[in-house]
Amino acid sequence: MNTLTKSLTADRKFQALLIAALAAIGIEIYSWTGAYLNSLWFAVSAGIFCALVGFNVLKKGLTAISKGRFSSINLLVTVAAIGAFILAEYQEAMVVIALFALGEKLEDFGISSSKAALKDLAEKTPKKVEIKDQGLIDLELVKISDLMIVKAGSYLGLDGVVESGSGLIDESSLTGESLPRAIQQGDKVFSGTHLLNGYFEVRVTKLSKDSTISRILELTAKATGDKADFQRFIERFSKFYTPTVLILATLIFLVPVLLGQDWHKWLEQALTILVISCPCALVVSTPISVFAAIGNAASQGVLIKGGRYLEILSQVNTIAMDKTRTITFGRPAVTDVVSLGHMNQEEVLACAAGIEALSEHPLALSIVNEAKKRNLSPHSVGQYQTILGKGAQAECYVCQNKEHFIGSRSLAIEKLPLPAGVEERLEELSHQGKTNVILWAGQALEGIISLRDQIKPEAIMSIAQLKTFGIQALMLTGDSKAAANAVAIEVGIIDTHAELLPEDKARIIFRLVSEGRTVAMVGDGVNDAPALASASVGIAMGAAGSDVAIEAANIALMNDRLELLPYLVALGKKTWSTIRFNASLAIIVKVSVLLAAIFGYSSLTLAIVSDVGLLIFVVFFSLRLLHWKPTDSLKS
Repeated sequence: MNTLTKSLTADRKFQALLIAALAAIGIEIYSWTGAYLNSLWFAVSAGIFCALVGFNVLKKGLTAISKGRFSSINLLVTVAAIGAFILAEYQEAMVVIALFALGEKLEDFGISSSKAALKDLAEKTPKKVEIKDQGLIDLELVKISDLMIVKAGSYLGLDGVVESGSGLIDESSLTGESLPRAIQQGDKVFSGTHLLNGYFEVRVTKLSKDSTISRILELTAKATGDKADFQRFIERFSKFYTPTVLILATLIFLVPVLLGQDWHKWLEQALTILVISCPCALVVSTPISVFAAIGNAASQGVLIKGGRYLEILSQVNTIAMDKTRTITFGRPAVTDVVSLGHMNQEEVLACAAGIEALSEHPLALSIVNEAKKRNLSPHSVGQYQTILGKGAQAECYVCQNKEHFIGSRSLAIEKLPLPAGVEERLEELSHQGKTNVILWAGQALEGIISLRDQIKPEAIMSIAQLKTFGIQALMLTGDSKAAANAVAIEVGIIDTHAELLPEDKARIIFRLVSEGRTVAMVGDGVNDAPALASASVGIAMGAAGSDVAIEAANIALMNDRLELLPYLVALGKKTWSTIRFNASLAIIVKVSVLLAAIFGYSSLTLAIVSDVGLLIFVVFFSLRLLHWKPTDSLKS
């Protein structure tokens, strides 16, 4: 909060309003000594003071009066100030105007501060970029396929693919990842990221208006206008509330006066009601809290498209997750190497890697990578042929048996009989959710290599944390039942649905929602788009650079950090507990002062101090959400 306070106190308009408010309060306190402040010169001075300090307030209030727009908060303040002048309580009018103008400034400060993270993101994007053979040009003039030059220390202005060069790039402004990423030729890079060292030549793939950073800023701007249900209720409530207050204040004045009581006293009580009834704190609580939470999420690499999705997150009781690229990395890794013949495990893997080095299949790449990880030299092979959809064959120049095959169980069965013991082992590995690749030469089995998609290390803890919020987790995947069940058991998910098409996932989500559950769907945003759209709130994983993911979901995680799911739920709950606390406090304070005024025991000064003090508290209490840490979710 120290940074926020510094930025506020550095604002010249705030400084001027603060001095004016302190002066008005000083004069008010001085009047308590019995000093005579009803002279003409003081009335003129007070009028000039109110006109200068509260020009915008009075202008809006008088406009509202002239147009009969009785729902305006400024109208209440203007009527209160005019009433104070009628009562010759000029110092009261000064305090009303000065403190309300100061409160409006604090309100503006709160909203602008709550958008600070998003502004920071926009400011980091350069307005000009260097294009090869053209020099520095405006972003809007850059064309697709232009070659953008990026030097160490600079921010990228556009999305593209690295044509040449390498280096470390900080993507924290986009993805929230604290560690820089090593980039080389062929890698995608995004606007708004920071090249720490190295040099790139980047082939531009998106125009300025379509870049990742532009899409984020555009959607976030829309998000601030996408109001939560509670906020819309407060705004509707205010339209009826203000005229009701005007009628009540009029009755508080007229009824006692018509009964012969002191008009001076009851006019002051009526004005007190007008001041304390200003719903500033109530109205401003929701947008500041929501904007602060959205800004906080943006700093973690999360794009939330509107306040209502934060509200839904706070109510989620069911979370459905895709398996691949959500709970797992979507990258198969070798888990078992089984020797079946005269070759040991290392020889089986080295021979398989030699054959698979000529393939681009994901399983082949994983086998080659595993051999490299174990510092094994892949066998030299030739006469390589692909067996479509099943495997490959080649001659190995290292092994005693030259002709080798590698592939699926179905291919192996076509070429040679599988002993019962091997079938049992394959069945056992398959039940563990593993994909099996068999290596053989001629009629001799040599080994089995099993692979499985890697589970994200944070998956178990993240799902356990979701359960502490009372959220039921289930898995929806197109993968096989064996693979799905193996992953589900490991991460602690009981309810698993496998072998699903995209429409099947959407149908299950729709059924859960129709049963009255508040459902969050988490997926990669492409084949999960129907399910994301059917859920109460759709969350896309790893959306950086993916327009489909960003469009399909209500919330987009620009990175693949699964631990952000419990963080988001906790952020939603924290945001709405803050809003409820602010609203409850505002109602209690205002009703207390209102009842005191009805029974003739309040004053303008008490009303002003209560109203402005409440507004200041609400603004700063809501802005705490800007600095709320993801680790706080573990304590919730």
